[in-house]
Amino acid sequence: MLTDTRLRHLKPKEKLFKVNDRDGLYVAVTPAGTISFRYNYSINGRQETVTFGRYGVGGITLAEARERLSEDDSESSLSDRIDALKKFAPRFGVPDAVLNSAVSAIEDRIGEIEDQSSPAPSPSFPSSNKREGETFDDFALRDLFTPLLDR
Repeated sequence: MLTDTRLRHLKPKEKLFKVNDRDGLYVAVTPAGTISFRYNYSINGRQETVTFGRYGVGGITLAEARERLSEDDSESSLSDRIDALKKFAPRFGVPDAVLNSAVSAIEDRIGEIEDQSSPAPSPSFPSSNKREGETFDDFALRDLFTPLLDR
């Protein structure tokens, strides 16, 4: 597991190298000495990498990188997903109706988050299509797009 002390003492090598933290978070150290926080995940067997930012002066701290990794279901994260869906849907040939359905599901989740953070309690009604405690995460997003990508 990484610490700020260990991060400060990382020295560049001839090739990029990685040092693992926890929960899949790691830092990549470039030959120029840049230390970046990264996270790998896969969607439909294809590996993707998210870079959270640089470590050091003007960058983010280890605690901030860990927090960004855990903010998976925040309103801003979900808004970012809407932007990503709109950007990549045409590239994968996703029909407008399916895209609109996915965007609607994300917007519904944003509404739920806003309702939870609202100071006034609101009545809750059981929904037939939502399980208790269900969250909208990368798995839910994957489930929305898996049928489209398998075509």
